[in-house]
Amino acid sequence: MRENIYVLIGLAMIGVFFLVLLMILLQMKSRNKLLFQKRKIAEAEMEHQKALTHTLILSQEAERKRIGMDLHDEVGSALSALRLYIEQFFPDGNMHSVQFKKESKLKIDRIITNVRKTSHNLSPFLKGVYELSDAIEDFIANVHVVSGIAIQTNIDKTGCSFLSESAQLALYRILCELINNTVKHAKATNITIFFNKYIDKLQIVYSDNGIGVSTTGNSTRKGIGMMNIESRINLLNANFMIVSEPNAGFTMQIDIPV
Repeated sequence: MRENIYVLIGLAMIGVFFLVLLMILLQMKSRNKLLFQKRKIAEAEMEHQKALTHTLILSQEAERKRIGMDLHDEVGSALSALRLYIEQFFPDGNMHSVQFKKESKLKIDRIITNVRKTSHNLSPFLKGVYELSDAIEDFIANVHVVSGIAIQTNIDKTGCSFLSESAQLALYRILCELINNTVKHAKATNITIFFNKYIDKLQIVYSDNGIGVSTTGNSTRKGIGMMNIESRINLLNANFMIVSEPNAGFTMQIDIPV
């Protein structure tokens, strides 16, 4: 009788053990399913956010292009016509008229130059004429004049021709933002931008000899400029790596798949 009780107790303990084990397995399965669902939701939200960012950037670029073309075609033409009108209207014999004409033409020429510069900044590419290399070289030249920073690059007119116009524009905005960050914050005297074409990717290496930044934590990603850079890098389906230390310069490597 006593042996039967021991057997029943043993069977009961085994049954409880398997019941507990089953409950643990079911709980783990439920938790894994919940984690999987959360991960899927997070991935879907990231894709949705990426799509929204893509749409926003494209709409911004489209609006910039429209405004840039309006400035170039309408405002620029109107100012050129006004310059011709002033040239023809005033007689040359009157000294006051001659001086007024000269000053007016100088001011109009300055405005035309500024309008064209703004137009090119808004819409840097003019298909068949103004390409990525031209846009970058113009921007670099203007930065050098203003800041005195020496900037070297090895880009050529055919080096990025395989990229779509939207991809080239995204790359142009990235480089402009990087250069602006260097000018504003890095206290650098030299910038290099190297384009390296491989079979499966286009690699861009941007470097300056400035004060650098700390790459620990999120210190390199707090600024709006860096957020804009990352957004456009994501649109290119590219990868990037930052190498920098305080007082040791800044380098960003961007790999664009082709």
